[in-house]
Amino acid sequence: MSVGYAEQIFYLFTNVGNSQEVILRDNVDKTALDSAVAKAVQVHPWVKSVPCQKDGDIYFKETADEFKAIPFAGPMPLGDEKSSCRFFGVTYHQNKIWLNYHHSLCDGTGRMIFYNTLMHHYFGIKNKKEYDEPNVLLSSPEDLYGEPFAKISELTPGYQRPALDFGQDAFVFPEMEALGAIPLENRDNCRYHFTVKESDFMAYVKDKGMTPSVAVQIFMAKAIQELNPGNQKRILCGFPVNLKKMMGCPNSFKNGWVLQTQELKVDQLSKDESELGKEHRAAFKERVSEDALKAMANDIVEINQKAQKFKTMDERRKHYFESATFGALTYTLTYIGTLQKTEYSDELVDSIWSSLSPAPMISMVDFYGMFSITINSPFVFADYAAALVKQFEAHGIPVQSNEILAGKGLVPMNVKLGE
Repeated sequence: MSVGYAEQIFYLFTNVGNSQEVILRDNVDKTALDSAVAKAVQVHPWVKSVPCQKDGDIYFKETADEFKAIPFAGPMPLGDEKSSCRFFGVTYHQNKIWLNYHHSLCDGTGRMIFYNTLMHHYFGIKNKKEYDEPNVLLSSPEDLYGEPFAKISELTPGYQRPALDFGQDAFVFPEMEALGAIPLENRDNCRYHFTVKESDFMAYVKDKGMTPSVAVQIFMAKAIQELNPGNQKRILCGFPVNLKKMMGCPNSFKNGWVLQTQELKVDQLSKDESELGKEHRAAFKERVSEDALKAMANDIVEINQKAQKFKTMDERRKHYFESATFGALTYTLTYIGTLQKTEYSDELVDSIWSSLSPAPMISMVDFYGMFSITINSPFVFADYAAALVKQFEAHGIPVQSNEILAGKGLVPMNVKLGE
């Protein structure tokens, strides 16, 4: 299985893992989980893949080793003997299951298609019941290995794309400056988690003409400004947008997203919130239009096509580094969306996303009647997390749970490519 631009970039420039922590109402049924993993791997054999390289190219091949859930209290180290050098793993302890992955194999959407299949089989086996879930993959689809960045897409004639919004005039947390000399995999992973009721949050969002992600951007900007009152720089949020459906491979596990950006200027924060919310939502809609996303995807396709002429890893790494657009971001916001309700939803308590991100990242999911919100940061983020919580409550959205998650929670990968 060859690896496209999106996967190569993550292997060449980052060496860290990501994790989804699933909290169950009851302790894990080991027998049911083992059987569910075996069934899920039959549908998603890509999770058995290990990285290799030849002639400057990276590709993945599946191992013959059996893929099993491993008893371990947290995300497992990836890329070592315990994981058979894989970039994907499943661990469990008490009432928790972790799905661990590296972006050079898949993205969060890929992880979720495996998660949906795994949960379907787990609860079906545990509860001895057949569940009817039309959106869960129970056999491998034709586009499972689809490459989102395979071809140039046509744009609407006359379309003018928004300018790329990365820039050094964006606010960067002062704490980030001290991290410059520390490799990403050696930085701390400080995690904060809180929940709010879906009904409370959506009532506010609808009243102000916003979306959940727009509301969080406004709340976060106000929290940042409260703690940095002298700031005059733009607060710049990066948000991943999934384009696999648009590119004709909605069931692909491969990286199929682009990072769009949206700014909030300090003087905007004094506006009436209904006005600001509608204005920000309209700007957001423009940045995620089909033409805007296709234009960004075309850039990636062209970069990857040019990379084919390079025959060594060093040459290709240099090409990607020189071709990619880099710049300052204040933070990243990942909105996973709404999880599909099932007959076993009441057996799932929460889901927490973790990532060793280079800058603070907020992950949010509408989880069966509540919004589950996790902040990952490479530095102590407690004051900012508290200020964000305060923003929710000041806007009539009570916070149900609020905690600092212990430990780094994620393990850097130390993988040597085979031939």
